[in-house]
Amino acid sequence: MIGSESVRRFARDGTHVLGIDNDMRAKFFGAEASTKKTRDDLIANFRDYEHQDMDIRDAAAVMDLFKQHRGTIEAIVHTASQPSHDWAARDPPKLILL
Repeated sequence: MIGSESVRRFARDGTHVLGIDNDMRAKFFGAEASTKKTRDDLIANFRDYEHQDMDIRDAAAVMDLFKQHRGTIEAIVHTASQPSHDWAARDPPKLILL
């Protein structure tokens, strides 16, 4: 998918890439849709790839991660999407204004 292809592109150039994914695809669509195989491939083949098993809706965890990497982040590629419109309507993200 777009996120893993972005990792490959930047990691090939020697960029340290921090990836965030919680494998919600497996929850929605079953084990055959899991991103685990792709994640494991990225970890095995790109030494500059760092994976975080995190839900991007967890604003506090994401902010902590940004604080840990303060001053080193040069770009953000956001490719996360909500695979279920019904669920998104029932459980909207809680916004934190900074």
